[in-house]
Amino acid sequence: MVLIFTLTQSTHYVLKRYGVPKFTTQLLVGIILGPSLLGRFRIFNYVMSSIKSQEIIGMLSAFSYVLFIFVSGVKMDLGMIKRTGKKALFTGVACILSPLLIGSLVQEKLRRLWLTKEEASIVQIITIGHAITPFPVLACLVEDLKIMNTELGRLALSTALVSDALSMLVIVGGILTKINQEQGIMLAAIDLGALVTNVIVIVFAIRPSMFWVIRHTQEGRPVKDTYIHTIMLMVLGFGLLSHLYGQSLVIGPYILGLAVPEGPPLGSAIINKFNCLISDVFLPLLVTTCGMRIDLSLIKFDNSLMTYNIILIVLTLVAKIVACLVPPLYSKMPLNDALALALLLTCKGVIQLLTLHFSMIPRP
Repeated sequence: MVLIFTLTQSTHYVLKRYGVPKFTTQLLVGIILGPSLLGRFRIFNYVMSSIKSQEIIGMLSAFSYVLFIFVSGVKMDLGMIKRTGKKALFTGVACILSPLLIGSLVQEKLRRLWLTKEEASIVQIITIGHAITPFPVLACLVEDLKIMNTELGRLALSTALVSDALSMLVIVGGILTKINQEQGIMLAAIDLGALVTNVIVIVFAIRPSMFWVIRHTQEGRPVKDTYIHTIMLMVLGFGLLSHLYGQSLVIGPYILGLAVPEGPPLGSAIINKFNCLISDVFLPLLVTTCGMRIDLSLIKFDNSLMTYNIILIVLTLVAKIVACLVPPLYSKMPLNDALALALLLTCKGVIQLLTLHFSMIPRP
């Protein structure tokens, strides 16, 4: 952990002068530490890849992922969806449905010809990863570009919020489809029932309890640590339940984060307590450990899976850019602004990386 933290901070100190974002720096450090470079040395590989090291890093990575997604949910204001104009609404819907449709068509036409059964099993998650536009990724990008308070930045955030709501439904549907194909419709139905039950408990029991906490907190006084600690225990509990019933381990914590009332005293208290720890310690650890699993020597362009992925990336990217251009241009938005919005919405980040990484975790 000390090595990862030191390398990510020092490397970003050098590369930030050239406009390289933190996410790229963390992924690059992971590749350097992985089997592509330093991992080839026996002594270094023994230290970094020992069973004890892998267990500790794996546990911290899962915890970091859950905490990051929960706090991202707390930061989101679902009320923005009601205030979203037609331009952002239509763009948000189009920017996920268009690449998802194109990716699904490519998947249906080519996977039987080019992919083995094992490779075909992960294709759905890869397609979803190319289609989604996560709000936390775009929020970080807009903040780094210093356009948060511009009209373009606000439009991008509103569009991403709409797209993110649809993305969550798509991810849940994709996982349930995979469970249905691999383990049967009965288990998929049980998992769906468990998910719906969790949502009902969060919306009708836990969220009202949070408002009770707010009412019993004196104005100008901080929320008691007991309440914050209780919420964090629920985050871990819902993460465990999500993983046990076959969904991504962050689905429950994400929904719980959305249920937290925004602003002071509760929402602000959670963000202030954990935001620095997540962004400066846990997130670099998480992204770097994902990068450490990348072996560039395994990339072979004569491989059918690689060819399939290249075709999928190109077609979904083109579909997403076109889909993001049509509604703004129809609304008389200048071409340069519409193109900038489309490029913002097609950027990939930590959520896509982690969606693919943690989807490989075997079902218990």
